[in-house]
Amino acid sequence: MMLFEKDATINSAPKSLTHVLTKSWKCVGDGKEVLVKSSVSAPEAKTAAEGEVAVAKKVPGKIESGDLVYFKDKWVRVEEVKEAKIAIKQDDKRVEITDEECLKEIPIRVLACSASAQTLYFMEAGGRTGLSRICKKLCKRSTVSSKKGDWYMNGKLLDAAATIESAGLKPNDKLALIMLGYDIKTYKRYPRLDNRGWYMSRSSKDSISYLPLKSVLVFGFGMYYTREGPGSYTLAYELFIGEESKKQATVVVTKPGTEENVMQIFFDPSQTPFSVPSGTKFSICVKYEQYDEASRLLVGTDGRSHETVEGNETGVFTVESHHDSGNGTDVNAGQLPELYYAINS
Repeated sequence: MMLFEKDATINSAPKSLTHVLTKSWKCVGDGKEVLVKSSVSAPEAKTAAEGEVAVAKKVPGKIESGDLVYFKDKWVRVEEVKEAKIAIKQDDKRVEITDEECLKEIPIRVLACSASAQTLYFMEAGGRTGLSRICKKLCKRSTVSSKKGDWYMNGKLLDAAATIESAGLKPNDKLALIMLGYDIKTYKRYPRLDNRGWYMSRSSKDSISYLPLKSVLVFGFGMYYTREGPGSYTLAYELFIGEESKKQATVVVTKPGTEENVMQIFFDPSQTPFSVPSGTKFSICVKYEQYDEASRLLVGTDGRSHETVEGNETGVFTVESHHDSGNGTDVNAGQLPELYYAINS
């Protein structure tokens, strides 16, 4: 099926590159929105009849020195604007053009796809506009709570950090934005395993606290599998944000194979996170409800070096010991080896 079919929207694509258009978001039913356009040169604003799309007027952006403009299939930098002339550099030569010969923004079409909807947007974007910025705006308009997505053009994946210019976009290009949900990252507390086994307790907890230096979304944590003895045990855990208990649950931790070390445990099966503001401490406390007396857990060590662990983001968390950790887990060694989170930007 074509991503952009002719009858996918009631709005036709802009016909002229030099024709200045206004834009307005409009709901066209089934929760979908489109960005519709009309000429700013219309002498009078008309009242939209029922069922028609109302369009607001907009003054086009003024071109200034240092801007990027689209001229003859290329983005070029404006060297100087003087009176009615715009000086650009093309092929190492200074060229003077008028604002009617170039565009500060080009029209593009974006098919935004989430798990629950597909919406076609018409929009205009400047050369320095980042795809990540557009993604955040469209995710905000959709039911997707995150700000992450993959961009495709002509079946090829684009760099999410690209701009309109660096992606080589031209007027009326068609893009697809696949909104993926949260970009979940793993923070590892220990750079290596210890050689000993960790005893479990039915009365004492293993607990740890995090102090986020940025606003974060917390999805879950990892627990070690057994090192020896039977491969399953029953774990009860509790999440505290500040001093308030936010989540309690019980899970069976079962080792799937000899090569696996950590089981991922999410607070919600659908991976809905808890939001934790910057500077607000949160803690994870676990207790072992059922286990074989012969079982010993794997153990992480050298946890004070957590920021040097390969793949960890630096400057995101301070790790602190928890007052209720009676089974021995602390900043340096023990259990709760991983945290699953996302930056809440």
